[in-house]
Amino acid sequence: MHKISTVVVVAVCCGLLQGPWVGGIPLSPPSNGEARDRGDISCTLCLAALEVIQDVADSNKTLEDLFPLLEEVCVLVMDDAVGWYGSYLCPGFIHSYGPVIQYSLAHAVIEPRPICQALHLCDQQHTNLRDIPAAFHSIHHSIEQLKLSSKPSSQRETVDTPSQRWRVLKSTAGDSKQHRPSDQLKDGSDTITILQLADIHLDKLYSEGSPSTCHLYVCCRSWYNGTDPAGHYGAFKCDLPMVTLELLLDTINQLDPQPDFIVYTGDIPPHDIWNETWNTQFENIKFVVDLMAEKLPNITIYPAMGNHETWPVSEYIGTLSQYQHLTQQLAQYWKKWVEFPPDALASLAKGGYYNIKLEQGFRLVAFNSDYGDILNFYAFLNEDNQYYHEQWKWLTDQLTAAEQAGEKVLLMAHIPPGHRSTVSMYEEFYLNLTRHFGSIIVGHLFGHTHSDQFRLVQDKDGLYGVLMVAPSVTPYGHMNPSFRVFSMNRSSHQLLGYHQYHLNLTKANELAIQGIQPQFELAYTTSQEYGLKDLSPQSWATLAKRFEQGDPIVADYNYNLHGRSEPSDMLCDASCRKETVCAVTHILSENYVKCREQSSEHL
Repeated sequence: MHKISTVVVVAVCCGLLQGPWVGGIPLSPPSNGEARDRGDISCTLCLAALEVIQDVADSNKTLEDLFPLLEEVCVLVMDDAVGWYGSYLCPGFIHSYGPVIQYSLAHAVIEPRPICQALHLCDQQHTNLRDIPAAFHSIHHSIEQLKLSSKPSSQRETVDTPSQRWRVLKSTAGDSKQHRPSDQLKDGSDTITILQLADIHLDKLYSEGSPSTCHLYVCCRSWYNGTDPAGHYGAFKCDLPMVTLELLLDTINQLDPQPDFIVYTGDIPPHDIWNETWNTQFENIKFVVDLMAEKLPNITIYPAMGNHETWPVSEYIGTLSQYQHLTQQLAQYWKKWVEFPPDALASLAKGGYYNIKLEQGFRLVAFNSDYGDILNFYAFLNEDNQYYHEQWKWLTDQLTAAEQAGEKVLLMAHIPPGHRSTVSMYEEFYLNLTRHFGSIIVGHLFGHTHSDQFRLVQDKDGLYGVLMVAPSVTPYGHMNPSFRVFSMNRSSHQLLGYHQYHLNLTKANELAIQGIQPQFELAYTTSQEYGLKDLSPQSWATLAKRFEQGDPIVADYNYNLHGRSEPSDMLCDASCRKETVCAVTHILSENYVKCREQSSEHL
């Protein structure tokens, strides 16, 4: 098992060649040729490491005995392949993730060769695995796919998994309704205003004037060596300064109209993953929760759990006590933001998910997407993970109950399925879920990617929904700090459009030098920028079709994709258009990859 653990650590390091990654996307999107070359390199490294380590590792040695070897290989990959200071990053990285991987693989029976493919580092031609779904089933040990029956919801009694080991009984969600308090939204205008924040990643150690280029995963701390002094309000290779978060919260307080509520789709701690511990995670989370509660006392903030709330980052399994403690702590912290009804607080404390009725005919459902993270190695154990099964049963129950009651649902989580950053079974589960409940889900709100994106939930038989992915508050990943304000029709609960705001970071830092405080500005509206009459799946599908047909608006979309941090006159050539079309029309990574392999003429 130790040699397999070593391979997976190397595979994760190799995965950085696909990026470097920010929430599943590269900091600088590679061209098709670059992406192919990086994929070949990372696959070759991963497979070569597997063969070498199998020959070298002594199965009788402890994980601690292997730490020097693990660090040596990690440093090699970081220094030579990625260009980061591996000697600084790798000790913390290996000591954090090594025990997680050892535990996961010690409790699962899997074959080592499919590991590189499961991490999306190798494809069929590299692994010689003809049956990709079968290989994925093997490595992730049956990460569950809900194959909902085609019966009407009132007759829906079972949800089958590939292993046929899980049966979901007829929904009992209605049993908890009597405990739910009065509706949380106040009566008001005909429009509900919803503000979304995503990926704050506050860095309390951010230092103005420190190097923003430093050959580490994240920069801008006073003791780092490097170049390009960091500005007062932030830098594109660094996390969010305190001053910028305070400016954001002050801006929200000045909005007119004020939001009826805020959805926060996760990720508070910074990206210094090699330095983190449970204590630093809790300290960072509590600090931001307290600050936002203080600064926004009159606005309810509904949160979702991100992959950076956990430690190590992206690792989560509900059966282990440290993760039970995490969700219990989050429930206690988030009580400052939300007056949770008892059943919502209980499910949040148990597994990081909850359901709240906002007003008559409308409810919010937040689920824990960490089980879908491609780098969650505990996912190997999901077949025997009681908490994993219970969440998907719970989610099915909530949507079934809402459907039977004639209610609309706003669905939110951190990690959107797709784009090779999520496991296939999560992607397939979400497609099936939306296929059956898409008519009552009025919005699928996500963050994680740090980019301004949408993804259609569809297959050859139809269009079922659209994922709306909000850009990040942190500038890390070359983003202008951003937030989004939705308008919703109160009677139909249809999302009508949104206003996208950002802080022009270059301009803000220039104003700071002059002693002038900058302002968040309106970047665009969906009605004016894209001509959308509303945010229905059909409206977004029409926009995707315009991309496919070569409409110049595809360049505007890519300008917005990174928060308008790139030059506004950048063109979107055939390769760019193909990448865009593939990304917005597929949530199954397998289909996304196939789409990218097609010539532009066959889109």
